[in-house]
Amino acid sequence: MPYSIFFLKVLVCYFCTSTLRAFRFEHMSERVYLNVEPASLEVNNTLESTDKSKNFLYVDLDSRKAFETNSILTPRPEGKVRFVAISDTHTVENQLSIPPGDVLIHAGDVTWKNEDAAGKVGELGPLNAWMSNQPCARRILIGGNHDKCLDKMNNTAVREVLSSCNYLQDEGIEIQDLKIYGSPISLPYAKGKVSPNDAFTRSSELDERVNGDVEIDERITRIPEGIDVLVTHGPPFAHLDDPPAEWNLGNVGSPHLAERVGVVHPKVHIFGHVHGRERIEQRVEFSSDGIVYINAASVKNFAKPFGEVFKPIVFDMPSKAL
Repeated sequence: MPYSIFFLKVLVCYFCTSTLRAFRFEHMSERVYLNVEPASLEVNNTLESTDKSKNFLYVDLDSRKAFETNSILTPRPEGKVRFVAISDTHTVENQLSIPPGDVLIHAGDVTWKNEDAAGKVGELGPLNAWMSNQPCARRILIGGNHDKCLDKMNNTAVREVLSSCNYLQDEGIEIQDLKIYGSPISLPYAKGKVSPNDAFTRSSELDERVNGDVEIDERITRIPEGIDVLVTHGPPFAHLDDPPAEWNLGNVGSPHLAERVGVVHPKVHIFGHVHGRERIEQRVEFSSDGIVYINAASVKNFAKPFGEVFKPIVFDMPSKAL
């Protein structure tokens, strides 16, 4: 066989194989990892203990127990990835003390009110600087119903401003083969009225608590199966989702989201949106089907002054890559 024909066949085979691989990657990207490159992580099993490693709520996924402690955070077990979860910081993130970890997750509501959304962009620079200074190798952030500035910006612009974070908007990222999916979906609510803080919401969602027959939000149906950690701004219905009793609102989470979570069955579901939940049993739920629900809302009150700032929530998850 002439060498020219031989090399031509090799070239054709290489092209076909490369095309097939690219197609598979693009197909996967459309389903799970839109616009976000899989992230590598230098896992450090000797995270140093510092004063910032005090004051946290630890969730043990193995024993299915949660406890608060003021002691120094013990080193992360070998072969696991340490997550630190916060949410609803509303510009007071500097009051938080973040312990060392591998992945810091912020479940939305980084700004305060939606009025003058353009002006709120100025709040993102200090937030980005704060996130970059936290002792975690990776930082993941989603928007919330107070973050109109993020809702009005395209994702490219958001990622330029929040350059220290992996910003997720109905998409996911893979770290140490752990699949993390983030969405800003939530149902807005307020005492005696519809909340004007309606970023990332859809009109049909406003009535979902009253009429469960409304059309399901397509962003909920897009949440994929096979994920390890789900991050949404709003909670699923009947899971750590009831505001203070004096508001007389009952559960304000999304029934459609609750149904979808039951189908995709993540190991951990992190959210915020509902403030005032300070006791351990109000912040962490170990469900009978094995899912661990975490309400990571970081401030107590619903208006300034926000009052008490709650401890970050820490958990260790076995890496699939180690």
